Amino acid sequence: MGFGRGKGFSPVYPTPTPSGGFIFDESGHLSKDGNDWDVVHDAATGTPYEGAERMYTVTRVTAGGVYHCYRCALRWNTASIPNTATIKAATLSLYAYAVTVTGTHHLYIVSGEDLGDTMDITDYGNLLAHVTPLAPIVSVADLTLDAYNNFILNAAGLALISKTGWTKFGIRVSDDINDVLPVIGVNTVIVDMGGENNITGQPRLVVSYE
Repeated sequence: MGFGRGKGFSPVYPTPTPSGGFIFDESGHLSKDGNDWDVVHDAATGTPYEGAERMYTVTRVTAGGVYHCYRCALRWNTASIPNTATIKAATLSLYAYAVTVTGTHHLYIVSGEDLGDTMDITDYGNLLAHVTPLAPIVSVADLTLDAYNNFILNAAGLALISKTGWTKFGIRVSDDINDVLPVIGVNTVIVDMGGENNITGQPRLVVSYE
């Protein structure tokens, strides 16, 4: 979801859609659950939840020793950006509804370059190798609830914005990134965010170019 902006930062969309101009689609979270953290964390596939009002990024263990890991896959169709444009800046914005957290956790925006153009069970494993932050890392405890939280993309993030098709990013939490075993009462995190079919809280991507 997002605005395209031309030289001088004037919008190129006369009537922005709820997604802000770029089509936000085939996006949501993928989950994996099981009794072995290593198997859960390193799995090639997960269960996709595409097109929901909410999406989640999670690492936790529940009673009975069941481990849970959720990752988010985000896609915007940015083909409307002219091929001759120079991308100057971009901001990815996530609407946070609630957090459940014990311990210290951080939210990472990572590359989705290995994702396909449609949401698939393999998106879960395709995000595993991507651990480099593409925006400042934010403490989950510092997220503003019932509001958009902005992540300004760095040069590596800007390089992933497509002028011909889908721009893809992932969201992961730090214990997933660092492969830290969840322990009840010690390090649980659940981040509840607006999803694809959320009219007021859909993720946004704002791109400035000239």
